[in-house]
Amino acid sequence: MTEKEEVGIHGQPKGQLLLVDHQSIWARIYQNEVSRIQASIEVQDLLFFHIGSTAVPALLAKPIIDIAVVFRDANQLWMLADGLKKIGYTFRGTHEEPNHWYFVLDRDKLRLFHVHAWLEGSAGLDRHLEFVQQLINFPALRDRYAQLKLEWAEKANWNKQLYSSQKDAFVQEVLDWTA
Repeated sequence: MTEKEEVGIHGQPKGQLLLVDHQSIWARIYQNEVSRIQASIEVQDLLFFHIGSTAVPALLAKPIIDIAVVFRDANQLWMLADGLKKIGYTFRGTHEEPNHWYFVLDRDKLRLFHVHAWLEGSAGLDRHLEFVQQLINFPALRDRYAQLKLEWAEKANWNKQLYSSQKDAFVQEVLDWTA
């Protein structure tokens, strides 16, 4: 697939904000990347989850696949980090909370994947999984979220950082509602 073909299907130009209609191929892209990651690491008992908007059918999303990986100890984290590095991922440090590490894969000026590695039992992982599940379970909530995403993007003048900062309150509202 060429860079032009990928934009809008899978891959967002680095530093830009792009929102596209859901692509059914995202589930297969996620599975293929999980297989590639598993082949690159020595430890095989990690748990993988498709998270983020690309995991929710019919939801408008940035065309970047988010993958959650759950590990039980530091040894598994280091094996995961080594494997990810071998296949082109860049470590970006801790993310959002302690026990949450963040990796990205870029190719040809496109951001393709985010890998979020969480220590088993981390509250942040539970929040991400619960939010995705609520959007899947409640289509009206999913549709409202899509509408808000467009409003936030326009309000932020399509600035990726400003857009992202506006989502937190809605996510918390959904999680509080389902608690």
